[in-house]
Amino acid sequence: MYPHLRSMWTQVITVAVEKFNIDLSLVAYDLTSFYFEGEYENSEAITYGYSRDKRPDKKQLEVSMNVSLPDGIPITYELLNGNTADVNTVIDNMQKSEGKAYTFS
Repeated sequence: MYPHLRSMWTQVITVAVEKFNIDLSLVAYDLTSFYFEGEYENSEAITYGYSRDKRPDKKQLEVSMNVSLPDGIPITYELLNGNTADVNTVIDNMQKSEGKAYTFS
């Protein structure tokens, strides 16, 4: 499935936006992390970083999302290395989203 995840997500969100009339006039940026149990020695993405969960002893993965407001429906997402600094993601997300209309048809 891996090489097709982005196109699959686009198809899912396109149907959801149309079927449930999701308002995309206001989109917010959100960043969260998930920590993992285990070693994950072969993963460059799952690594130590700032822990929102107060678990600096655990490796983590960051996920950035653009979500619809006020519903919080994820529109786009990106997986980031667990040690990605939050401050670096905001400008990158704005540049990627610049001029992008979140219309699906």
